[in-house]
Amino acid sequence: MYGHDKVAQIATFGTLQSKSAIQSIGKVLNIPYKTVEEIKKGVTDGLSIKESLETNKDLQQYRELYPKLFDYSMRLEGLERNISTHAGGVVITPKDKTMSDFCGMSISRREEEITQLDMGNCEEVGLVKMDFLGLSTLDVIYDTYKIIKEKTGKDIELKPETMNFDDEKTFDMLIKGHTKGVFQLGSKGITEACKELKPNTFDELTNLVSLYRPATLKALERYIKKKKGELEIESIEPRVDEVLSTTKGELIYQEQMMRMLKIMANFSDGEADHARKISSKKKVEEFEQVMQDFKKRAKNNGFTEKAIDTVYDMIKDSASYSFALAHGVSYTMLTYITAYLKAHFTTEFMCSLLTNQRKEGSTDMEALNEYIKECEAMGIKLKNPDLRIGNFDFKVSKDKEIIYGLDLIKGCNKKELEELVQHKFTTFDEVLEISTSKQTLVPLIKSGAMDHLGERKDLLIKLLAKRFELGQEKKKKLKTINKKHIAQLLSERKITLSEVPLFGTEAKQLKDNQIKENNLKKEKVLKILNQENKKEVWQDWKENILIGDYAIWEYQILGYTLTGELFQKVDKFVNFFTETFEYIDLPCIVNKIDKKKIKKGKSKGQEMAILDLDTPFGEIRALCFATSWQKLKYKIDKGKRYILCGTKKDNQLIITGMMSYDRYIKNFRE
Repeated sequence: MYGHDKVAQIATFGTLQSKSAIQSIGKVLNIPYKTVEEIKKGVTDGLSIKESLETNKDLQQYRELYPKLFDYSMRLEGLERNISTHAGGVVITPKDKTMSDFCGMSISRREEEITQLDMGNCEEVGLVKMDFLGLSTLDVIYDTYKIIKEKTGKDIELKPETMNFDDEKTFDMLIKGHTKGVFQLGSKGITEACKELKPNTFDELTNLVSLYRPATLKALERYIKKKKGELEIESIEPRVDEVLSTTKGELIYQEQMMRMLKIMANFSDGEADHARKISSKKKVEEFEQVMQDFKKRAKNNGFTEKAIDTVYDMIKDSASYSFALAHGVSYTMLTYITAYLKAHFTTEFMCSLLTNQRKEGSTDMEALNEYIKECEAMGIKLKNPDLRIGNFDFKVSKDKEIIYGLDLIKGCNKKELEELVQHKFTTFDEVLEISTSKQTLVPLIKSGAMDHLGERKDLLIKLLAKRFELGQEKKKKLKTINKKHIAQLLSERKITLSEVPLFGTEAKQLKDNQIKENNLKKEKVLKILNQENKKEVWQDWKENILIGDYAIWEYQILGYTLTGELFQKVDKFVNFFTETFEYIDLPCIVNKIDKKKIKKGKSKGQEMAILDLDTPFGEIRALCFATSWQKLKYKIDKGKRYILCGTKKDNQLIITGMMSYDRYIKNFRE
């Protein structure tokens, strides 16, 4: 039934937008860049050039100065400029037809067959569009099944037809706010909404997932108040009330709208589906005609003006954001499955979740940090990676205990890891016979994966010594010298003229006792050079690799600290949450930096930053406004310890300055 001639992805056509058209024509007409940028600022987002000209006087003046720019730009505006592939749209033909029976075909940049028609035109010629979207959640679920099978020998696969959708333990976990890693419930906002709603049925969970969107947050607030009995569910008409019974009087789904159109106005299935389509595609005028027809037919059916107007207003208000109940239920099915697995197979689920933060060859360290914290909150202990065990993924060692996966250690080369795990090392010297790779061995040592071979700093120093000996560092161990080396040492006054050896023909003319003396001079110069090179390499390692302690190394490489304390002398600092202060020095690690352009006020156009901080007192959000950010933006990096100085506002740190963490702690000791 299927084949390359029966299945294709859908094309999308990118159009030339207002500002892009102005920029393109500005280049052709050689209009100064700054002038073009000023003109672009006058075009309102979402409006055409013509519409913007009607309301912006500055833009009208520019049109008088550059008439050709505006004339050509308005002609080009909206024209297709490129073809690309729809993110998830696929069309499949009936079994007795091929794609070329419906439309022409193209080859995409990835050399895949795509239609020459866009989504709307594909439907018009009779093709049915389907959306196929990949979800990493499915990997988490099936990896959890595998881990359960490995640990217990049981084949677990949750299927809708056999699942218990009233599991008390699952809903109890969600109500307590343990939603990290649960599909669709992971963000702070929906976690708080879940704790407030306290869902205890699958329908309520579906409604929560469906309503937690920017356009429906007010409806979600009403829904929660109705669940708690703080807001009355108003009756409209018995048959309408029955349609809205599962959503406590709120119109959330397109299927509800279609049922009400059919019940009140005798719309056919086709008419109701047409209303659904034009409402979701925001065809305002056409939808208004349908709704006026609804009002007439509902009145003829004997419904009261009040009921008709109430339903009319509900449908109009929800038309732009309501979506399919089938979509909501499908997503909530994954929500419930992940929640059930987390509640009943907590260690296995979290293990799978941690492993699946490895994406396309790299690890999402921010998400990993978040899920490791969740493990800690749920009483699961994480153990350092261990080269002897050799697990590339996170591994459940026993209940409530997970061993860190080697392949998720930041910076390690997988091929080199695969080579190392094949050996059973008893000394670090044996490791150095196999590999001296700084890229892989430094993260392995710092993460604790080689703790059985010695203390971490000792192992790093051994690695440095071996690499220097083999000439693998920037400054190598020299075996011979030349005149450039002599000139360097003389300029640095490391040797005198009397200590300079002879080279070439001069050296060949020396007698036996002079040759011996000349060789001693060469050896001395070579020794000085190698000592200097060694000092330089040592200083580089000291400043960039050996600096820090176990705690900060693990945080930077594993995303979390498993050994030791990340912050010292915590009792010497003011508690951000429980103590009163005007100004604070806050020990922290910067976990995330989100840079923003200021849109209003005196600092309009300048950059500021929002920082997520890990501190001894918990997670803190910090704001660094334009003036402070200009001073600090090149000094603050993710994953490093600092003392950030500032004030407190709305439980957020307002940053005004920064100090070195190590220097600050050293002053405490002294």
